[in-house]
Amino acid sequence: MSADARVRICKLVVLVLLLQAAVGAAAEGERQPRFERLENGLRLGVVEERGSPLASVQLWYEVGSAADPADSLGLCDVTRRVLAARDEASERLTAAGGRVESRTLRDACYFATLLPNDRVQLALEAEAARMQPLSASAEAVAAAVATVQRESAAAGGRGKGAARQSAGQLFEGHPYGRPGLSEDSLPRLTADAVNEFARRWFIPGNALVLVVGDVDAEATLVRMRELFEPLEWRQPPHVREAPLPEPGAASPAATQDSPAGDVTIAWLTPPARDLKNAAIDVLMHRLCNPVDGPLARRLAEMGYAPPRWRREQWRSAGMLVLETAGSAEARAAVTEEIERAVKGVPNEIELNRARSLVRRDRLWSRADFGRRALQLGWWDIVAGDLLLDDFERTAIRRLPVRDVQAAAAGLLHARQVVVSHREAADRDQPWRAGSAGPTAAPWEAALQAFETPPAIEGIDVKELRPGLRTVLKRVPGQEQTVIATKITATAMQEQAMSALMAVGSELHTVDEIRDYLTYRASEIYPFVNRRTPGAEAQLSGQAGLLAFGPSEYAPQLIELQAELLRRPQTSPQACARAAQLRQKYAESLRLAIEAGEVAAYVPSGFISAAHSAPEYPGSADEVREALASLHNIEQVEIVAIGDFSREDLLGAVEAAWPAAGGTSATQQAGQRCGGAASAGGHELCARRG
Repeated sequence: MSADARVRICKLVVLVLLLQAAVGAAAEGERQPRFERLENGLRLGVVEERGSPLASVQLWYEVGSAADPADSLGLCDVTRRVLAARDEASERLTAAGGRVESRTLRDACYFATLLPNDRVQLALEAEAARMQPLSASAEAVAAAVATVQRESAAAGGRGKGAARQSAGQLFEGHPYGRPGLSEDSLPRLTADAVNEFARRWFIPGNALVLVVGDVDAEATLVRMRELFEPLEWRQPPHVREAPLPEPGAASPAATQDSPAGDVTIAWLTPPARDLKNAAIDVLMHRLCNPVDGPLARRLAEMGYAPPRWRREQWRSAGMLVLETAGSAEARAAVTEEIERAVKGVPNEIELNRARSLVRRDRLWSRADFGRRALQLGWWDIVAGDLLLDDFERTAIRRLPVRDVQAAAAGLLHARQVVVSHREAADRDQPWRAGSAGPTAAPWEAALQAFETPPAIEGIDVKELRPGLRTVLKRVPGQEQTVIATKITATAMQEQAMSALMAVGSELHTVDEIRDYLTYRASEIYPFVNRRTPGAEAQLSGQAGLLAFGPSEYAPQLIELQAELLRRPQTSPQACARAAQLRQKYAESLRLAIEAGEVAAYVPSGFISAAHSAPEYPGSADEVREALASLHNIEQVEIVAIGDFSREDLLGAVEAAWPAAGGTSATQQAGQRCGGAASAGGHELCARRG
């Protein structure tokens, strides 16, 4: 690193600290971290977050699979698993109401427990015991190896080979290019090897104990000192960092045409601590988003699926991976659109949409307290400073065009490899879904806790009138709000939930709604609770629409859900199109599942990923019949979780679900704006602006 680069980094760090001191004290003062280092080398950290009566107790080690010897791949993961099973600590923490999680990453591994804040001492004691010198038995190592082998077999799939091959070529000669484990080396791992690896790496001087949550920082640090100061000091490992591959031309595989298959294109990108990664994400969403992304549009015109991309980041480097059709014209389109992005200037709406989609991804990664807490640990151990978490999220909203252009220029000059693989969905095959966003399942699981809301502390239940009630849980500091509009549904109404995603409403088309949601970092999904056999004629417990987005848009999401449920589009043309899309999407999901992939990209023609189970109506007449049944909704419950204004949400519910004979605010707004999107498509109407 040059002297100028070091100076710039120092200035940036100073700027971050000044910004935190100037504006962070008022807005996020409770999240100011407290750190100290004990004489044995162990770092202690506490971050106060008062939103929920919870705490996350984390033990991080700065060692991951990249530290495995070349002939002992999987050694770090096996060692971590032996420690996780030590003294049945996980079982005791789970019995005490904790949620225990442990993982091995490339550059780190962690043990984390999410539990009520009055039981922090129990988790700290467990981690102090875990940090004692390890003397694993052969039986304990064999059990850990068997678990790794079993999980590896269960997670296997054809969709992962190209990603491994891409990393291997991109990081040739570097630990990042090796697989995380080897079926050949696992059986050879011995207790002596595990104990020696733990003696070298799993020591206080290579660790961080972090507590995040509704705790008193000073009192917590006192308890942490008492528990962890007696640990013995040991010399931290001194490892010479492996050099990264030099930028260069694409691998020979890049010159091979793959007209009958897909290709994976991988670029070398900056390490986790580099804020240029945010610009790369904005660039990729700008190019690939299905609303106005130029690369997605060009590939669609050629008859190909939308491009799928992801970015992985580690301590020393990162990798951007894009999967697209393997033909020469498709790959040329990728290069040409990146070249255009170097000099091209997107309009304000296009740039804001890309920023918004990046913000959506960041919000999803911090969707609940447990995830937010783990993100802080990751930023500290892998990226080097947990303050970068707040700084990056703030910078995304104002990321200038020149940074996006610089990101495109960087990709053109970065090391790149291209790997051809598997048959794909080309002109003559059903297209596939990609992987650009979250799925509804985690939110559905979260909402199950609200089936009996009166029994849960902090739940605000209000009966607005017979058949309409709200269940609100305000979580201060949670940037993302989840909203479920649930109806007590018949079997026919259950079928309508997924069909809604392909027809839109009488006021707004599918494209207009999707345009609006992507611009506002929001999503809407259908959900249906499964019936028991023989209960088809009975009313279901829950069915409806699930939305999440920034808390400031919670009232608008309530109105949009109501618009879809109360006024679905039932024209013959819309219903016929929905039936055709269902068949096409079901086939694409089948292909994706066969390839071992996870389909999550919103297909063209849908508001969001639609449910593809058999209860989705098959014909146009069945679609129309299911949608018509929504005219007889009798009971509605709106559940909201997040940092919102109670008064604003109640006002939105009453406006969106008026008493019989009334006109909803959405209908009134649609009449005022003619039911059309405003210029640029980023506002459904004046009411939502």
